[in-house]
Amino acid sequence: MDALSKHDRDAAIRAREAIAEIEGAYNRCKNSASDGDRAKSLSHLALAALNAKSTIIHVGKAISAAGLHVDLRGFPQFVALVAGLDHRECLLNPNGQFSKVEAAWPDAKAALDDARYSITQALSVAGPTPAGGNASIDDDPGPMAWKDRQNGKIYRFTGKGKVLYDLWMVLAEKERRFTRDQLRERVPQWGEDSITTDATIDKHVKNLRAFWKRKDRPDIAEKITWAGSAVGYNIPE
Repeated sequence: MDALSKHDRDAAIRAREAIAEIEGAYNRCKNSASDGDRAKSLSHLALAALNAKSTIIHVGKAISAAGLHVDLRGFPQFVALVAGLDHRECLLNPNGQFSKVEAAWPDAKAALDDARYSITQALSVAGPTPAGGNASIDDDPGPMAWKDRQNGKIYRFTGKGKVLYDLWMVLAEKERRFTRDQLRERVPQWGEDSITTDATIDKHVKNLRAFWKRKDRPDIAEKITWAGSAVGYNIPE
């Protein structure tokens, strides 16, 4: 297949992260311990799917145009279903509303799995080479790696660092302010575990600070600060 443009590669990386967020939101719905939690999780799932729809569909079209077919059938219908859930019914009968979502999930999951596989394949194709150089201008840092856009250096999260990697990918977003609940919702592993406590989150943030110090980046570690329960963790520019 042909290489994606820089714009489409960036969108593909965002789409891959969005797929993980949708799957995490669905798992939180499925594993909810109470009706109140399930109603809340249904709302989060709808928001995650709506926010990701345009990016995932755009990337699917770009990858198909580059020569690798992406079958997204089932995903738009799933988005329409979760976005159309009646808010009042979700509060009164969250289990009944979730049963509709659960019935549609296999087709949506198949589409998301196909998209993720196709994104991985597309990102493995090197982008165009700049004049006079051998390195791709579109290099993807690869799995569990983050590229500092300021100095071009790639930092890898190895071994058991998947949670730290996912946590950092959330904290590094432009929003840069996250309460513990927001982190619990966005980190996929925590979304699958309904008993993740505030203390667990704080411990992982502490470990993340230590990771950056080991990487000789105390400047990053010092930016991850607690700004109070109303604001959460604050990552200033």
